[in-house]
Amino acid sequence: MNMRNLFPGYYQPSQQEYKDMWEKCIFVFDANVLLNIYKYSPQMREKFFNILTKLQNRIWIPYQAAFEYQKNRHSVISTKLKLYSEIEKDLSNNLENLNKLLNNKRKENKKHNLDHNIDNIKSIYQEALDKSKDILSKAQLENNSVNFDEIREQLDGIIGDNIGVYPGEEELNKIYKDSERRFKQEIPPGYKDKDKEGLEKYGDVIIWHQLIDYAKQQKCPLIFITDDAKEDWWWEVEGEKKGPRPELIQEMQSSANVNFYMYLSDRFIEYAENFLNFPHETELIEEARDIRIENEKEQLNEDKYNFYKDQLFKHVLPSDSVAIPSVSDIMERFNTKIIDIPNAVDLAKRYNVDILGLEQRIRIQKEMGEALIKLLQLDPSNRITNTANLFGYNSIKFTDKIIRNTSLDDID
Repeated sequence: MNMRNLFPGYYQPSQQEYKDMWEKCIFVFDANVLLNIYKYSPQMREKFFNILTKLQNRIWIPYQAAFEYQKNRHSVISTKLKLYSEIEKDLSNNLENLNKLLNNKRKENKKHNLDHNIDNIKSIYQEALDKSKDILSKAQLENNSVNFDEIREQLDGIIGDNIGVYPGEEELNKIYKDSERRFKQEIPPGYKDKDKEGLEKYGDVIIWHQLIDYAKQQKCPLIFITDDAKEDWWWEVEGEKKGPRPELIQEMQSSANVNFYMYLSDRFIEYAENFLNFPHETELIEEARDIRIENEKEQLNEDKYNFYKDQLFKHVLPSDSVAIPSVSDIMERFNTKIIDIPNAVDLAKRYNVDILGLEQRIRIQKEMGEALIKLLQLDPSNRITNTANLFGYNSIKFTDKIIRNTSLDDID
């Protein structure tokens, strides 16, 4: 047996192998890819649905991915609806500021008799605002899926019955056990989710088991399309994704005896254009790429938030603590608590910090001294007030400190 057969994950498929795989494979979609459809422009959405329709008989969705799509669908839509409300509020505020400016100019320049012109300007801007509100209201109505979701209806029509079945409690318990083994040994995928709360941390491993089981049944190659960019899915060299983790290709071949490959959504769309002889539309590919990258940034912030939250409650609020500590006590505890080695290593990886010596560990501890501030900066919209209330602080002064990026000391 030669090197390529022994270590298939470390070899890029040839052009012919890619071609054969695309002609014979089943395309499997992750929940994040389906949820991104709600963020696409109408043109991009139409293109993506055209691709899915052409591949309709060769599409499959794992049960876990379908479940995560259904669970998170409303959240994605609500975020978009909230954006429309924010735009409307910003437009109203801008008009209010303009009116104030014009009124001041009127008062300062009475002798020039600007009343008629100023009133005309106000009328034009008010008319524009009213038209903008109508556009936003229509968009909100079209995207409100409480009673009806056109995107989901279209997806349901394309996917049909090509969805995995619920695995059952007994099978899930086996997967949970395997997940813990993978977490401990950092076997992909899933170990980057080990700090998630509850059963959510097992999601990627469940999907992986379902992929393997389905490949065994179908006995044909799988191409998995996901926008999960974490390192426990992708083989990266100097920050560039080369393909799936070699261990995944190896495990799929040894378990199901089929080839396996992965694409990010924008790369899949680009390759699908060529495969299906669709016209190449660079702007739409870039749109899909931009949305994916924005999602990655949001995920990075969420990862940081969860990490700092874990540190806050692990090192600052012991489980046997009853009294609410003062801010100075919080800062002191952060600065003096010794972070355990695994967490120190994880933090060092995130910030590219060398932790080989004592000096570097002290530097990490110093960073953790501001963890509460960073924690709140990552998601200031709701958690600032909630956290202020938790510690009994004046939320207005608390928020002001966060906005100004200053220390939390001496908040009343």
